[in-house]
Amino acid sequence: MLKRFIFKLETIIAIFLSFGISNVYAQTNTNGSAPSESDSITVSISAKFNSRSKHNKIYLSSNKKDFVIRYTLNGSNPTGESPRFGKPIQIFGSGMVKAAAFKNGKQYGAIDSLLLINHKAIGVKPEYDSKYSEKYDGGGKYGLTDGIRGSKNFKDGLWQGVEGANFEFVLDLNISKLISKISLGTLQNADSSIFFPRKITLFGSQDGMEYHKIDEIINHIPLNTTEAKLHDFIFQKRFKARFVKIIAENIGVCPEWSADAGKKTWIFADEVIVK
Repeated sequence: MLKRFIFKLETIIAIFLSFGISNVYAQTNTNGSAPSESDSITVSISAKFNSRSKHNKIYLSSNKKDFVIRYTLNGSNPTGESPRFGKPIQIFGSGMVKAAAFKNGKQYGAIDSLLLINHKAIGVKPEYDSKYSEKYDGGGKYGLTDGIRGSKNFKDGLWQGVEGANFEFVLDLNISKLISKISLGTLQNADSSIFFPRKITLFGSQDGMEYHKIDEIINHIPLNTTEAKLHDFIFQKRFKARFVKIIAENIGVCPEWSADAGKKTWIFADEVIVK
């Protein structure tokens, strides 16, 4: 009888402890602290480019309706005194948009940001030799020249991706212009078969028929990075041209050490900036 009583008592204690522990885990987050209202609140910034007026219209949204979204346009972090978002914001030129959710003057959740760059090729429609993927179109035909910079997230909708081929395009600036600097933004995410180009070559032309080589940049950044990386390939050369051609050379296939070894690689590009 005593043994049975002890066995039942131990069983009841075990069940009680199990229930208590599971309740504790159910009420804590991965950091071991109780979840707060702030953990579930997100603010998103999106932009729509107008190719005629060459400006961006900025939209801010949150997954929680009972919070106020406040923003800044100069790169500073928003506070409880920052402008309150009500209608789309029109931006002409460069700027850094930052936004966050607020209630009673207190910030909840993380700050989202979006970088906008103004340059000589804003609104120029590129002509592509290798068409970008429909899945990764960077916002469409003006994705490379809308002034909106992509993030480290290749799924943010701001990157144009080409698989298994070089990324090649031409910009027609309409008139011959003096150019002192051109850069192309690129992304590397080895886990998703996205790699920096082997090299990038820049060409110029006055008539769109005969091109001359301006310069080339060989990539020396290691391919076997463990996290997503951004890099601008920058040409600092003074020349006059109406037409500008850029060829970003694909490495071809994923390296042997890659989880996708032997598969076609992607080149992801966002903004081509002409100064």
